Amino acid sequence: MPKQKATMKAIILFLLTLIITTADAQHLRTGDPAPPFSAWKWIKGKPVGEFRSGTIYIIEFGATWCAPCAEAIPELSALADKYDHDAKVISVFVMEQMSRGQNPYGGNVEKYVKKRGDQMRYTVALDSPEGTLQKTWLNAAGSSGIPFTIVVDREGKIAWTGHSIKELTKTMEELCDKD
Repeated sequence: MPKQKATMKAIILFLLTLIITTADAQHLRTGDPAPPFSAWKWIKGKPVGEFRSGTIYIIEFGATWCAPCAEAIPELSALADKYDHDAKVISVFVMEQMSRGQNPYGGNVEKYVKKRGDQMRYTVALDSPEGTLQKTWLNAAGSSGIPFTIVVDREGKIAWTGHSIKELTKTMEELCDKD
């Protein structure tokens, strides 16, 4: 009986720690100021050093091995075309493995983007090997799955987070109708 109580206490302590840790890690919410954004490498398009006031940023997190991420390319390009004067679309490749052989880290992303050419009509960045943007953006918003998108409004605040292209499109219409 004492052994069962000790085991039960250990399980409860573990679960409480997990809940507290998870709650702590998920601190990026709608209305919060966007955290700093610094890509490890810019693969395509003009690098973004900081968020400019007056510009909306659509930041999509994906990976070369993610089929739903590939399926989102046409929709992201359409949003980049439609909101060219209002928004900047950035695809950030996360969860990429270190390349083997002669390709340096990110070589697979460079090949992926080059292969798709003009299908990807937006800026593309690569997260650091340590996963800095994955931790400070994706995981902080409570997601570990991709594709996942975060919209930063004209004031530099989180306007929307989610997986749905339909909801993303609706959010963009609402943000751009405010003008």
